[in-house]
Amino acid sequence: MISNAAFTELRDLLKSDETERARDLLLSLQAGYFTLMEENRHLQLRVHTLEKLLGLDTGLTDKVHIRDKLVWLETDKGCKGPFCPVCLAADQSLIELEKDGPCLVCPSCEAEFAAEHEPQRERAVVLPFRKTCEKFGL
Repeated sequence: MISNAAFTELRDLLKSDETERARDLLLSLQAGYFTLMEENRHLQLRVHTLEKLLGLDTGLTDKVHIRDKLVWLETDKGCKGPFCPVCLAADQSLIELEKDGPCLVCPSCEAEFAAEHEPQRERAVVLPFRKTCEKFGL
């Protein structure tokens, strides 16, 4: 697996002139790199397919709305979000914000936003049943 520790170990092996072990580690890192490249290609294909299925491949401008400095996506099933406005501005990525105590945090860029910005939803009015019956003479 590719990690910073593996590269530190590789540097130390080369400094100590252990070229055979360094070569083995380098080949292992190369194999890990190729595995990650294949996984990345597969994930990019999945993202592209999902964007196409959701109709996001033609652009987000008509589906995305900014409200209270946060990004919301209008879908057939209602308003989804909030999404990170920093990531959307940087590379058109819709990264959903996660609640972290009193804040909303982007898991990608780690930007923080006030959590008080919730979408306005219509709420049902609950009427006491007995008073409603009396009102209508039931």
